[in-house]
Amino acid sequence: MTAVIVSRAAEADLNAITDFYLTEAGIVLAAGFMTAWDGCIDHLDAFPASGSPRLAGNLAIAGLRVWPIKGFPQLVLYLETAQGVTIQRVLHSARDLQFVLRD
Repeated sequence: MTAVIVSRAAEADLNAITDFYLTEAGIVLAAGFMTAWDGCIDHLDAFPASGSPRLAGNLAIAGLRVWPIKGFPQLVLYLETAQGVTIQRVLHSARDLQFVLRD
């Protein structure tokens, strides 16, 4: 087990995603997303190195890993550190990640 820290940017992403699902699809889907999110956090807590490092080179972010939220099109972008897992962003898989993460 390790600590899972959610950055402010990732919190803002989660709020926007949840608001979108509530507005566009209803409370059942929004609740399903939050359940899947909780499962994702549990997984990363138990298996922090399981995310794919494939985007780290493309995005020029050393140590970046990506894990999907099961059943949803969002990806969790995180760094594994000595202190635990730090979730940087939660983004839709169709987004231009290089553009979004340029700063």
